[in-house]
Amino acid sequence: QGYSQKSIYNKKGILKSILDEALIAGEIKSNPCVNLPFIKGKPQVKRLPASEDDIKRIEAHKNDSNIARMFYFCLYTGCRRSEAEALQQKHIDRENKTAHICQAVAYLNANPIIKTTKTESGIRDVDLYSNVLEILPNYKDPNKFVFFPQGLPRERKFQELIDKFRKENGIQCTMHQLRHSYATMLHSAGVDAKDAQQRLGHSSVIITQDIYTDIESKHRKRVAEKIEEYVQKERLLSNVLSEPATD
Repeated sequence: QGYSQKSIYNKKGILKSILDEALIAGEIKSNPCVNLPFIKGKPQVKRLPASEDDIKRIEAHKNDSNIARMFYFCLYTGCRRSEAEALQQKHIDRENKTAHICQAVAYLNANPIIKTTKTESGIRDVDLYSNVLEILPNYKDPNKFVFFPQGLPRERKFQELIDKFRKENGIQCTMHQLRHSYATMLHSAGVDAKDAQQRLGHSSVIITQDIYTDIESKHRKRVAEKIEEYVQKERLLSNVLSEPATD
């Protein structure tokens, strides 16, 4: 319970592989993972981009702390939270205005460990716009973590820092929603799905296209609402003007 369909599929696959080895070694007579009934995971929830209010608050507090800078960095690079956490000084190229994304943080027994990015496509260079470079710390030690110069925190401590920043500044969105906000920026700038895929580090352009389709759908809805509001106002004005004058 509580797992997504993908997680259930992955866990089942790992267990089946382990038990296949036990079957080959003669330690068990059959693999209990074979012919299991279909297990339905929790429904997939679409993540929305951060609200305009949240973006304004992140902008206003971007220099309050390294966690604030991390939120701002994710908003304007589309990086995953784990990728931003693992970013080191040596990955920042100020001359070419890029950050090399090649690793991420995972947790083993709540302790941070460095691993490769989620997918091979996750290894990429992201553009650092001038507004992002301005807020990034610049350390002499190339191995310092950009947002955690004193060392990576344990999982619970990291979450506490995030929760504190959000609560103090009235921010509702998660850091992952900032990826969707960045995708919206790319879409608005006319960046096509294939180029956006590379910038976001998606394993497949289909994932990017799904996000773009969702953005376009929301845009069409907003446009339709504006037109309807305009039409209703015009009809009301027309009715008022057409009413006969009374003494």
